[in-house]
Amino acid sequence: MLMSAIMVSAIEVRVFRLNYASPDSLATTIKALFGNQVNIAPAYSINAIAVSVSDKALLEEISKLVAVLDRRPANLRFCVQSNSQNKESSQFIGLQKRHKGRAETVRSTTNSSSQRTVVALEFAKASLTDELVQIYSLPGWYGTETILLTTSHGLKVSGHLLDNDRIRVQVWYSQGSQESSELLLTEVEAQAGEWFSLGGLDQSSQQTNSHVDINASTDIGHRKTGGQTDRRFMLKVDVIR
Repeated sequence: MLMSAIMVSAIEVRVFRLNYASPDSLATTIKALFGNQVNIAPAYSINAIAVSVSDKALLEEISKLVAVLDRRPANLRFCVQSNSQNKESSQFIGLQKRHKGRAETVRSTTNSSSQRTVVALEFAKASLTDELVQIYSLPGWYGTETILLTTSHGLKVSGHLLDNDRIRVQVWYSQGSQESSELLLTEVEAQAGEWFSLGGLDQSSQQTNSHVDINASTDIGHRKTGGQTDRRFMLKVDVIR
């Protein structure tokens, strides 16, 4: 009789309770560093992360990293610069009064630049765009009740210190009022006080319509309008001592 032995690696599991760090942010950082070598899940109810690996030495390495990151957070100042180029075009084909044909194309390009600074603790997400706050008054059992809803949108940023004034920066894109709608766009390591590129966002729009203008010179025609916005972002992070 032939016998085959199957070697099964023992799974090491440990729960790290956190004092300062966000479970979500710390889980993202560890996963980015160790990839498929580690399974990690935030435990929000006890402010902790659960880590499972098949290598005990790796678990000890993660334990040391958690001890370094889970400390009193520093204040970070994020300064973002946005450079935008807007291109718009309008095309019209139709008839004017007395059935004279008319065709025209109008194009325009505008450039704009803006800069914004926000301050946040390490691991906390700071909004680089304004938040929409909606207040509702609804009837309740004991009279009118006021409900405050905050709807976030646009770019958010978070970061934490590594060493030698290096900062790990995470950039998020939010589309709604729930954290589940926040998507991690990029994660980079940057030197404190130095500008670096975050890349860009392209947005385009197009609209087609037929119309009749009744005025001194009646127009009957077909108009097509469109535009494209190219936005490029630069970011600088400073540590507030």
